[in-house]
Amino acid sequence: MKWIIAPQTEINSIAVTVRDRSALLRDLKERLQRNSGFSVATLNLDHVVKLQRDQTFRMAYSAHTHVTADGNPIVWLSRLSGHAVSLVPGSELIEPMVVIASEEAVPVAFLGATQSSLDAAAHVFRRRYPNLDIP
Repeated sequence: MKWIIAPQTEINSIAVTVRDRSALLRDLKERLQRNSGFSVATLNLDHVVKLQRDQTFRMAYSAHTHVTADGNPIVWLSRLSGHAVSLVPGSELIEPMVVIASEEAVPVAFLGATQSSLDAAAHVFRRRYPNLDIP
């Protein structure tokens, strides 16, 4: 189900496709169990501006299987358009996704700004979730 929160021309439409965190995590777990891919975009005001200006960014956004409301202004705009969605920040999805990956024996890769921050994250998650596969 899609909720258009900023009606414009079709190419510039911004759709939040995730109602709440639990529904997202349920769907992502099911996709992992089916060996089905996914990608999650976290819509915020910065992205709204960039979507207006950057065609490549719009094209990449349109390829995501899931778009969350990652900012209260996006939640408010959604409600104004008649669609209630919950705030689902990407930063709050990392550990729940690591838990699911550990449970489903799915390898996890970390991407970030520095190798030391990636190594630190991997160290913490390996300690918390011994079955987690980080190649």
